[in-house]
Amino acid sequence: MNIRAERREEIKLMLEYVKLALSLGGVVALLIAVAEWRMANLAATETVYQRMTTEWRDHLKSFIDKPKLRSYFEERKQLTSNDEDAQAVLALADVRLDTADAILSYAAFHGSTDEIGGWKNTFSHAFQTSPVLCARYNETKNNYGLIIPIAVAACH
Repeated sequence: MNIRAERREEIKLMLEYVKLALSLGGVVALLIAVAEWRMANLAATETVYQRMTTEWRDHLKSFIDKPKLRSYFEERKQLTSNDEDAQAVLALADVRLDTADAILSYAAFHGSTDEIGGWKNTFSHAFQTSPVLCARYNETKNNYGLIIPIAVAACH
């Protein structure tokens, strides 16, 4: 009977070791999962930021093709009814509004709204230096969402 009791104790000890090994394996798997999640989150953040900068940079390329439009957006030039560039200026204003709103939306979807103060400042400055942009926003404000508070504050 003594041998049997010892054998039972050995089996219990082995089972405890197996439980311990499984517990440690679970902890290690959990740590690996957390690390993978963090890496995926970082990659998503970088992707969102790259998308935001690409969107803004692409719209700025319009000034390369039509440099005379820049004054409407950065030098407070007013758009007149007989302006030969009126349609191009309005189209670029629409693109600028759409791009700014999209950038804010990307950040909101990703939960980074509090971390994009620089972008908000850029958009605020864009409204402050462009009566055309403010006027176009006022004409089309129902099309936008997240840019509204910035536009309202800057276009007073």
